Amino acid sequence: MVGGEAAAAVEELVSGVRQAADFAEQFRTYSESEKQWKARMEFILRHLPDYRDPPDGSGRLDQLLSLSMVWANHLFLGCSYNKDLLDKVMEMADGIEVEDLPQFTTRSELMKKIVTFLRKAIESMVLHCVTFRKLKQMHHSFTDEKAWIVTTVCNSMRAQPGPTEPDFSRMSAERAAAPGPQIPVPVGPP
Repeated sequence: MVGGEAAAAVEELVSGVRQAADFAEQFRTYSESEKQWKARMEFILRHLPDYRDPPDGSGRLDQLLSLSMVWANHLFLGCSYNKDLLDKVMEMADGIEVEDLPQFTTRSELMKKIVTFLRKAIESMVLHCVTFRKLKQMHHSFTDEKAWIVTTVCNSMRAQPGPTEPDFSRMSAERAAAPGPQIPVPVGPP
């Protein structure tokens, strides 16, 4: 007889679970995937006895459905809510296993990445500008030095009649006395 009573108890339990699942099915939204609904239904069924509407119609079931949506939206869509509310639904969902949850980047994590990228981009641009200015300055300095040497050689050659070699040692001494950046002048013919 004990076996018959156990079977009846199991049948009653299974029947109760079926009824609860059928009752909960009416709260499934059309946009929920099977995985999302399964997790949310487990949340609802776990807390249904505590949130049954009392005879005065105070809406406790609506509160449970809202809490289940907050939990599902946070879990599956990455929505954020008030810390106290999230703590409450996460505590209520403790022990509900959901596999392959999506990973979300929070707004603050995204802003950190953007700020880091912009900081590096600005540093790179500043380095480029400083390097360009330095190269431009060196180019102008070299161009001025080259122009001074060519002018000195031409003037030296004009001053002396006939073909002569420029006096590089004299030019080097003159250039050393002149203001501005110094580029070494060759001492003799190449």
